Amino acid sequence: MASSLRLSILTMKAPRLLRLGVAVALLPALPVALSGCACTTVGYINTDPIAVKIVGALPDGAILSACLDDGCTPAEVAIDGDGRLEIPQAQPYRSADSINPPTIARVVVTVSDGTALVDERLEVRTAPDNPISSCPGPFHYEDLTLEMS
Repeated sequence: MASSLRLSILTMKAPRLLRLGVAVALLPALPVALSGCACTTVGYINTDPIAVKIVGALPDGAILSACLDDGCTPAEVAIDGDGRLEIPQAQPYRSADSINPPTIARVVVTVSDGTALVDERLEVRTAPDNPISSCPGPFHYEDLTLEMS
């Protein structure tokens, strides 16, 4: 009699345990269900150049050099007619083994005798292409500004 009583108690608890197990198994999916979407972009890499707007006048014959990441060695870069330069995410401006987005842009302005007028490290910031989405994914680099005094 006692064994049949234990069997009937286990049978009554089994559906409750099964529901609990299903609930625990589905718990990780709750954020996706609540957000209404699943994130599809995994491992997004943006290789666009980093744009730097020069504000103020550059001295005649100024040489601009730039690079990406802390500890880098600046290489000469051209400036366009709008006072803007673009730093490519390629050698010699960036290490070949870098796959993470750059966090620092170093811009150096020198004159013809080699004297450095400016040697600035600027923080590289990103912004999502879709600011409404809660998923990480496509992003762009915000333009940087270098003030010439």
